[in-house]
Amino acid sequence: MSSRDIIDFNQVSVKFVDDEEATKLLSNPIYRPILLILREGIKTAEEIAEEFKAKDEYEAKDIKTIYRHLKALSDVDIVIQAGVRILDRTEEDKPPVTQKLFARTAKFFYLTNKTEKVMEPKKLQKRVEILTKLFALTHKVDKSTIDNLKKIIEKLRSFELEESEILFKQFPDELAEIVGNLPLEELQHTLEDYLILKILLQKSNYEKDLKEILKD
Repeated sequence: MSSRDIIDFNQVSVKFVDDEEATKLLSNPIYRPILLILREGIKTAEEIAEEFKAKDEYEAKDIKTIYRHLKALSDVDIVIQAGVRILDRTEEDKPPVTQKLFARTAKFFYLTNKTEKVMEPKKLQKRVEILTKLFALTHKVDKSTIDNLKKIIEKLRSFELEESEILFKQFPDELAEIVGNLPLEELQHTLEDYLILKILLQKSNYEKDLKEILKD
């Protein structure tokens, strides 16, 4: 039986994810195997099911479950139907079989956590109040500490967003090549470490203000 693929899809290197439902699915271990399998390339649901059977670390899934998971991922634009595979039968009187082809919409996904980076005022206020109490255990704080810490955190969040934008928009292909195969959790931690180190390179911009706010 011969086959031919008709593909109408161009995968991007990096996709920023700040949708709450998409974030939940990307973080859910149930969907992780399908995303890992699709890293290898465009596949049919049947091929994905075969991969589940072939790999000991995956629990085998029936084809209905595979399709259900693909639909859930498609609904949040993590997976897309990239085209079709046409299987030509050897029997002349039988029509060809058409199978859907699926792909990840991006080589890798970055959870921007926009609700964290650009934090809602109430959430930011609560976090700063907690941070102030923590610092009070080892430093001298006063009534102005909360407001001053809030300004520094807002400045840090702004810097993180700027650095992330530089990395993802100027070097998307290089970034996908370097970290595209990392598990999602490891990817997030790696990029967080990158941003922390970038902040340390700019520590002179924050150190003086912090030392004025927090006395030993």
